[in-house]
Amino acid sequence: MHSTNHSEIAADKLVRAYLSGRQLPKILHHAVVWIAQTRMSSGKQPVLDDALRANIDREASAPDASAIRTSASRPPGA
Repeated sequence: MHSTNHSEIAADKLVRAYLSGRQLPKILHHAVVWIAQTRMSSGKQPVLDDALRANIDREASAPDASAIRTSASRPPGA
């Protein structure tokens, strides 16, 4: 069982914010979160540097249309 800590949550939120609705394959998402968490913990800036962002952009895919419709039909805050 995997236990999530605060720095991993923060790194995941950062990656998801950068993705802005796009998606990465699960294994790649975990790897990017691990890299971001490691950089955040060590104080390395920027956390998502040009090379990492380029790799994310190359691998990220748009969310499927049904997910967009589902989230658009929900009231704000739901």
